Amino acid sequence: MAEIMVRPPKQDEKVEFFEVYRTGIPDVTDMPFARFARWWDRSLVNGDLKNFWRVAEIGGKIVGVAINMMISSLGWGVIWELSVHPDWRNKGVGRAIVEDSESAFLKNITNITHYGIALKTHSLEAVNFVENLNYGIQSLILRLDGPALGEPEDSILRIRLAKFEHIPLLIHLEPDTYWGHRDPKEWEYVIRNGGCYVMIEPEANSVVGFIQLEQDSKESDCTAVSFAFKPGFGKAVVKKAHCEIQSEKVVFWIEDKHDSILDYLYAKGYKRTEAEFLAKKRVKK
Repeated sequence: MAEIMVRPPKQDEKVEFFEVYRTGIPDVTDMPFARFARWWDRSLVNGDLKNFWRVAEIGGKIVGVAINMMISSLGWGVIWELSVHPDWRNKGVGRAIVEDSESAFLKNITNITHYGIALKTHSLEAVNFVENLNYGIQSLILRLDGPALGEPEDSILRIRLAKFEHIPLLIHLEPDTYWGHRDPKEWEYVIRNGGCYVMIEPEANSVVGFIQLEQDSKESDCTAVSFAFKPGFGKAVVKKAHCEIQSEKVVFWIEDKHDSILDYLYAKGYKRTEAEFLAKKRVKK
């Protein structure tokens, strides 16, 4: 077999990258091109495209791709999406991408402590692949779909539009998933995109929660909710979020450690429709 060359993608390879990426469905996220293009363009501007994203090339043809990112606040480098064209699987392409991605993380993240790979739970082949590379499964993230519940009768929280001045408080909240926002610059980007609100406990006049509402990429009339909360206020924040939702359906991505929130949503008729593992490996320096 010809030599596998792993490198950063070129600016004019956006469409080819996306086409190879799509061959990985359902083992990668089924995202529309518009969403992918926004991610690509932002990564081009902030340097992630060159520093972290990777393509595997054989004989001048792209046969595998990886969307990688750093979570600097945690010291992690994460392979977010990894896709190898079906004609080139089980030929060492995936391993080559992972190994080169690890080298890129080590070079570009000064405080790195762990490598990570996100993978869909339904793929036992993918689980075996990452475990053979000495990664261990450590987290489970669930996608729950359900109905908009309307205004909760027992909520005392007040909702206000999120502003940059709230960021010093928001970075200390507990996020819904491990990829939740912990970096001030990331918070600025999120708030600038709109659909962001803070939850205020009126007696202490303190910020106890945050939500971001976005149109779901898969379904019309469906809102995807990201959230963060002060310990003890998680369920209250999720309940109050429904009063700002205008769609009939709602989506939450939630890490499995948030037991009380999961219990509440399941009791309200939410169902798991997707799930992802996070596999991690400690960096050896």
